Amino acid sequence: AEATLTRAKAEGAQLALLTHTPHVLAGPLLGQLDLVRFFPVIYGAGSRGYVKPDPRIFHDVVDELSGGKGHGGRGVMIGDSVTDLQTARAASVPCILMSYGYTPVPAASLGAEVVLDHFAQLPDAIRQLPF
Repeated sequence: AEATLTRAKAEGAQLALLTHTPHVLAGPLLGQLDLVRFFPVIYGAGSRGYVKPDPRIFHDVVDELSGGKGHGGRGVMIGDSVTDLQTARAASVPCILMSYGYTPVPAASLGAEVVLDHFAQLPDAIRQLPF
């Protein structure tokens, strides 16, 4: 995971974390995993009065990540569940789902633009998305 995140950042990706994990735990957990350095913006449950799949939470993340410049960039939702796909659709952005993770329904059946079996495939998949 670390090599993929390093590659994505080197290729110009700005990364943020949007999770249902409680906000007070999300940052410390990433710190324990030595991954917080990749995510300058972290939104967990309770960081706002709304959560995924409300598109406002995605747009808030992008706005903060862009330094308040709004949703002018190329945003992509990357996740592993129907909620992540619903968030992407509500926010009108493409979605990449991992075939493994937290979902009772196979990710391949959900209708995302891309479904990946390996996290290392992520940077190439992002570059190939139609924006």
